[in-house]
Amino acid sequence: MVNVENNEECFDLFLSIGHNCTPAFNLRDNYLRIISAPLDWMYGYSLNTVLHLFKSGFTDFFIQYEID
Repeated sequence: MVNVENNEECFDLFLSIGHNCTPAFNLRDNYLRIISAPLDWMYGYSLNTVLHLFKSGFTDFFIQYEID
């Protein structure tokens, strides 16, 4: 949503996407983090993984894969 009068954008929710918790910390420090989301405290995932999770509605987020 854009406020035409003062050309400001309004957002309902900010989600942190990034590694080492830095995005979550920055959102919290700027009073923009109102919930904890699944990707807040994770690292080591690729952008392709993030896109897959959002496209699939996180349906396979908790599936445990067997590692050889």
